[in-house]
Amino acid sequence: MANTTTLPKGKDGFTVEVMKEEDFDTCLDIAVQAFSTRNKVVMHLKVPRQHLKANFKKDSYESMKQGLALVARDKSNGKLAGFLFNVQQYPWPKPLPKGDPLNPLYDVGDTLYEKAFSENGIGLGAVITGAVLRVGAGGTADGYEGRGVGTLLRSACIPFAKSKKVFRRVWVEPAHGATFHIWTNKLKYHLRSEIKFKDWKPTKPSQIQQYGPDPWKDLDNGSDRIQKIGMCEGVIDEEEGGLRRNCYDKACCYGFMFCALLCKCTCCWKKYTKSADDNVSIFEFDDVITTTAGVDKV
Repeated sequence: MANTTTLPKGKDGFTVEVMKEEDFDTCLDIAVQAFSTRNKVVMHLKVPRQHLKANFKKDSYESMKQGLALVARDKSNGKLAGFLFNVQQYPWPKPLPKGDPLNPLYDVGDTLYEKAFSENGIGLGAVITGAVLRVGAGGTADGYEGRGVGTLLRSACIPFAKSKKVFRRVWVEPAHGATFHIWTNKLKYHLRSEIKFKDWKPTKPSQIQQYGPDPWKDLDNGSDRIQKIGMCEGVIDEEEGGLRRNCYDKACCYGFMFCALLCKCTCCWKKYTKSADDNVSIFEFDDVITTTAGVDKV
């Protein structure tokens, strides 16, 4: 195999494209391989590969059909080098079935969002109105690590979301050191909340009954870093006032939006539907796009 330092990186070596249906199964295989072999959290939970694949398919197939998922393709040979399963974030996702091996991770995610909603300026109005594009999962194919595929795809998220003329925020929950670095350090997404896995303990009897009092015990053993998960938010047109431009995102409406979240009020929710004239295949955007770095108190 050629030395990756001599091969073209980022936009020099890859195109970013809207995922096609014929790409989907390949991306599922890349996802399963990446999460089963390089994601310490998922590896700790010992999630079977077929279960991972079924979960990714359930969560991502409809959004792929709507043209929201992205792939990076090698210019030299046409192979898929990486992907992002993007979805329109629904404020009230259904819980996983009891006994699902991913439940500990999803329960940590619930706590993560509770912190984000209660502590700072997350785009609550955006999610209540269907204006959040969430990066549900991403992966790089074996042999393409270190060539800028992950950064290239993630750099595309804000301009891609903006191109749909529906979304105002991009959300993601990185739980892998490399992707955490890309979202927070390279792309300057706002870190709205953060949890170290070793500090999280289940509080509900049903949780303890399912997976015990300390599901993350020994997770950090043999690692040079403490495993954590973050809730990151990118704001579309932040430099031009996008943080509070829409009336639903203004501080005076936050209380109303929070009540809508608690009451599961769907009156403001609008489901994304791909427009008839949206025939984009290769997605072009400027070199690495970042959100505004700065203070998260908004």
